[in-house]
Amino acid sequence: MSATKVTLLFNAVTKNPAAQAERSAGFSESYYSDLAIDSAQLAQNWTDLCNARAGLLATNVSIIGSRYQVVDPAGGSRQFDNNYPPGLTLPNDLPGVALQWTVRSAGTPNQRSLILRGVPDACVATGEYTPAAGMGGALTAFFAQLTAKWRFRAIDRTVLPLRIVDIVANLMTTADAHGLVVGNIVNIMSTFVGTDPGKPVTYRAYVRTVPNPSTATLIPLEHIPIPNSTGGKVRKVLIHYPLFSITVGEVQTPTAMYRKAGAPFKKFRGRRTVRH
Repeated sequence: MSATKVTLLFNAVTKNPAAQAERSAGFSESYYSDLAIDSAQLAQNWTDLCNARAGLLATNVSIIGSRYQVVDPAGGSRQFDNNYPPGLTLPNDLPGVALQWTVRSAGTPNQRSLILRGVPDACVATGEYTPAAGMGGALTAFFAQLTAKWRFRAIDRTVLPLRIVDIVANLMTTADAHGLVVGNIVNIMSTFVGTDPGKPVTYRAYVRTVPNPSTATLIPLEHIPIPNSTGGKVRKVLIHYPLFSITVGEVQTPTAMYRKAGAPFKKFRGRRTVRH
């Protein structure tokens, strides 16, 4: 299926004793949709999600922009300067203060960690999540949008791995017909290099040719040569985008954690000098 990646851009500001802005940081969150990048419904879904996400933000954190990108198949991107002010009246000392959930797909064996930064300090006053005023309803509103309209990127775990006989001079031989075609990306998993059992290696590779149903020549995706090896398994990397799923009880019981924030997205830049 086609997919559009949409990203929220956040800005967080600390304040000194005089209540003036002191330091700023930036972070982002990305979600996926099966709607086209220029779809009016995508724009509406995104607006609804941003409003719900802003409802979870502390007073010194806000959404300042968004980015749309066609990722499957790969295509262009667009960036917008939006402004969604915080929905809570509680402060945040450090932008990395975050809440974490394990979300899953309702119809596939995929799951992932979802981390939301920029939450009020009152939500983790005791070191664990504490339902501060207004937070319960804001969480319900955000996850209602997320589970109804948005997806996450995942490897299709229904694609079963096959046993590798060996890989010699970039030619992989499998015990059974692999079904690979030119252009596939594969995970090479737990294959043993050389005659010493040692530690198995795992990496990704690109299928260059398919001489017959049980062999394939590989090109490395990393900047290292593919080693001669024996054993292990190979799995075709097939990406899909399942809808988010989480129970009502889980929504209200996140785990408190800390996740670093990066440099702000909008900064003053010095004048460039043109060199001739």
